[in-house]
Amino acid sequence: MSTPDTPLEPAVRQDPDTINRRGIALVTIASIVIMALALVAAWALLEHSQRGREVERAVPSAAPRTIGMLEQAPILGTGRGLDLGARQEADLHRFGWVDREAGIARIPIEAAVDLLVAHPLPPDRPLVPRSGASSERDRDRAPAQERKEGR
Repeated sequence: MSTPDTPLEPAVRQDPDTINRRGIALVTIASIVIMALALVAAWALLEHSQRGREVERAVPSAAPRTIGMLEQAPILGTGRGLDLGARQEADLHRFGWVDREAGIARIPIEAAVDLLVAHPLPPDRPLVPRSGASSERDRDRAPAQERKEGR
């Protein structure tokens, strides 16, 4: 057997190590064009949405005063809120009855602080009277009645 002059398998050739500069340039240019178009479209959408908002800002819609039984209007900035705040501030600086029958009075806050500092309450006595005990006399009677009932 003899070897043929032409090989059965073609010889392997290596391409030269070169960069396809034209292909890279085309991809780069296409990317820049697509990005520029996207930026123009985003800018146009933003401008279109801002025009709609300017009209809304020019004519603000008023919130309903109430939804069901819930008061919606901010009270602090209205005349009613300012009057309420002034009345509450005045109540902090004057004497008066909160509940005359229960014996609960209102005193100026400065006097209340001075009294509390001068005569602190015992640790077992609450600052606010318990509900149901309308006076000090009723509170004194409760332990006596408990002793009679054998509690």
